[in-house]
Amino acid sequence: MHLVSALLVSMALASGAKGSTTSAPVLERVADVPLPGPPVRFDYQSIDTTANRLYISHMNAGDLVVFNLNSRSVETTVSELPRTTGVWSVPALGKVYASVPGHHHVAVIDAHTLRVEARVGRRRSHLLRLGTFGFGGPIALAGYMQRDLVDRRR
Repeated sequence: MHLVSALLVSMALASGAKGSTTSAPVLERVADVPLPGPPVRFDYQSIDTTANRLYISHMNAGDLVVFNLNSRSVETTVSELPRTTGVWSVPALGKVYASVPGHHHVAVIDAHTLRVEARVGRRRSHLLRLGTFGFGGPIALAGYMQRDLVDRRR
């Protein structure tokens, strides 16, 4: 499986081709990069522009692929995340959050060491409270979750 700038592909598809059929190509191939594991279900992605990394959910392999945008290579793979779906990098906190439906939890990954530092199970009351009182946007909500579900459990 090759990474062909999935972000740009999705943006190009969303914008659609309008006008003449003889227009210049919308995308340009920069590089083909082999990714680890079977060539199925490279799904959700999140980019960290401060560390120049792209986090890619490899759902069927149960991995999170950490791709270095500078070197255009796989930096590492975070394993044991069965059926991982959503992934969200929060550079301000130095964390990456991955939804792991296979174990019904969210994995909290340290963005510097790239190791899972906590696994937070279902907490409906907490999610209800965040939905009711959570103001300040996504980074603030991630900060509340980090404080309430990870830091206070240590």
